[in-house]
Amino acid sequence: MHGAAPHSFCQWMLLSFQTTAMKILLAILTLGLVEMTLHAETLAQMAAESAEISVDRMMKTPLITTPGEKNWLQVPTSLTKFKAQIFTPLKDQEGQADIVVIKDGFMLLACNYADQGSDLGNWRAHVTDQTGMEKKGWQVLTEHELGGKLVQGDQRVQVIFYKKVIRGEHFILRCNKYDPPYEIVLQR
Repeated sequence: MHGAAPHSFCQWMLLSFQTTAMKILLAILTLGLVEMTLHAETLAQMAAESAEISVDRMMKTPLITTPGEKNWLQVPTSLTKFKAQIFTPLKDQEGQADIVVIKDGFMLLACNYADQGSDLGNWRAHVTDQTGMEKKGWQVLTEHELGGKLVQGDQRVQVIFYKKVIRGEHFILRCNKYDPPYEIVLQR
């Protein structure tokens, strides 16, 4: 009988470990599903509460895939679903966007941080990198959350930020030498 007790104890420990491991795995999977659901709701909320903005020397156009270096090769499914519109330069923006918020709501911003050349013109001193954007309250939407990447015709992948903005706010933002931050609004 003495030999049975350690064996039962070992079985109990193994079963206890397996049960705990399963609970942890289930919690991780549940959190992942909750996160995906929350972002689906968040994107729907962003579309329902989209900001109205004005961007100097840029015009709002549908965000769709079309060939061409200044167009978009890939558009995430969520941006297509919510009929996103993107502000594109009327002419050379020199890498910055001058944005005024007309009506409170959510605004998305696409930034490309790929190298675009020399430091001539001291433009790097005015760039707000991803960390700087996050410090200013902008949050990143991941490829997974968006349902794909936003890729410009020159193969540059964009980082997509979002923020709830307030009427009267004014931003002058730069994320690169030539490409300005592209403002995106979702349709209601």
